[in-house]
Amino acid sequence: MQPLYKYRTLQNWKFVLDALLNSRLYAATFEDLNDPMEGLFKYEPSLVNEHILDELYNDKKKLKICSLSRTPTNDLMWSYYADGLRASVLRSNQGVASW
Repeated sequence: MQPLYKYRTLQNWKFVLDALLNSRLYAATFEDLNDPMEGLFKYEPSLVNEHILDELYNDKKKLKICSLSRTPTNDLMWSYYADGLRASVLRSNQGVASW
């Protein structure tokens, strides 16, 4: 399995310490993400009834996102999630069997 990487700013160093000490990563709800467009979906109103919409919204509230990368050297990830080059990247040796 290929290792995966989590970029973290050190401004929230307690999250980094927690990840290291407890071997876990934080997963955010869609509401907690910094991109308001993340998780939006489009649908054709004439094809979807209210019951289906309610189920979709309720299911979406249960989902959580953990952003990972296949490489520790992604400049875009460093700039967005790791305070430029002034932060950390955590490596997970667990990987994911199929991504």
